[in-house]
Amino acid sequence: MNWHHSSPTSNNQSNTLPYPRRPKALLTSSKDSPCTFKAALSTPQVDIWRKAINKELSTMENYVWDFVEINPSPKLVVTKWVFKTKKDRNRIVTEHKAHVCA
Repeated sequence: MNWHHSSPTSNNQSNTLPYPRRPKALLTSSKDSPCTFKAALSTPQVDIWRKAINKELSTMENYVWDFVEINPSPKLVVTKWVFKTKKDRNRIVTEHKAHVCA
């Protein structure tokens, strides 16, 4: 797949980029990290992911949220869990992280 862009020159030449552009999500995805909360709890590393989830939930004790009554009119903010396996230079797993995102 070649990606081209036009340069604003008078002869309207096309330049080929030195590397093909790819969506960043493809470059940052990992087979080691589950994609969903359910997947994290069904992996062989369930205890490690639970520890990461509990660590993230303990940060919620810093009162970064409020309890409110749910009214029918406002839209609720949906949350999603994001899991990441951190590795060192030698590609050895050093940490499992879980974050809840809105």
